[in-house]
Amino acid sequence: MQPISFDEQGTPRFQQNAVVRWLVDEAKKKGLTLNDFPVGELPQTDVEQFWQMMGYSVGGYCELSFVSDESCEAAIAETKRLGFPWQQGSEAVEAWKKEHGYIK
Repeated sequence: MQPISFDEQGTPRFQQNAVVRWLVDEAKKKGLTLNDFPVGELPQTDVEQFWQMMGYSVGGYCELSFVSDESCEAAIAETKRLGFPWQQGSEAVEAWKKEHGYIK
């Protein structure tokens, strides 16, 4: 599991890997998109780690159809361990963001 932190808006995200990000950006310049990524042809754990290393938000990651329930649950558990009010409603998230300086 890639480490999780919070971006400038207070969204929980996987820590981005600069090499992976560069490779994805270079592929995009050559006309390849993430839709071209051979998800079903590679080991699921490697594919999950790749998407984590791109810096996906935890919420977005858990919405990907190929992410296992176990991986999603582990990411949510870590987000909760970090104190983020996961699925406690928008008011709880807004209060958390104010408390932690993401909203003035």
